[in-house]
Amino acid sequence: MKVCASCKIEKPLSAFYKNAKGKGGRHSRCKVCVGKTRHAWRITNLTRVKAVDACYRKEHAEQVRATVTYWRKTHPEECSAISKRYYERHPERVRVNAWRRRARKRAVSEDFTVEMAQFVREYGGHQCAVCGKSEKLCIDHWLPLSAGYALTMANAVLLCGLCNRRKSAKLPDTVYKRKFVKTVERQLRKQVQQWAAMVRVA
Repeated sequence: MKVCASCKIEKPLSAFYKNAKGKGGRHSRCKVCVGKTRHAWRITNLTRVKAVDACYRKEHAEQVRATVTYWRKTHPEECSAISKRYYERHPERVRVNAWRRRARKRAVSEDFTVEMAQFVREYGGHQCAVCGKSEKLCIDHWLPLSAGYALTMANAVLLCGLCNRRKSAKLPDTVYKRKFVKTVERQLRKQVQQWAAMVRVA
């Protein structure tokens, strides 16, 4: 048994990290207290920590991928729970990441951001650009990704699930009347201008 120098609680030796220079070959503070200190340091130095972590992931990309893949295979339930929580907390970010994955598969460069997605929803009044419904909305490529068009502020429209499925990966001219297509195109130009004005102010 050993008393932690920090919390003053007597704990078994297994509760302390090994340290050849420490008394009894163990660290003076228990694992819990050491963990709290490390966590507090990471919070205080978050920018530095993120930079170091990003650098490590880049330099050891294959090792990191292998570790993540192994962990997912051996912890399926925990992985599923984490993914579910992340989606619930960051639904727009999940969608943006999905758009980018699809774009990469088609060799299309796409840098649409979460902030852009939020702006499109607000600019569109949280209503479908085709039918005006406000349920189950999603941001879609006006000109399809399958034809090589990236999701940009000039190509992002808000559609309900039904209208999105009807349009699918078709060109607008093959689905809607020309007059309506022109109307949407005007709205997209205004959307670009409004976004640019907001970015300049920020």
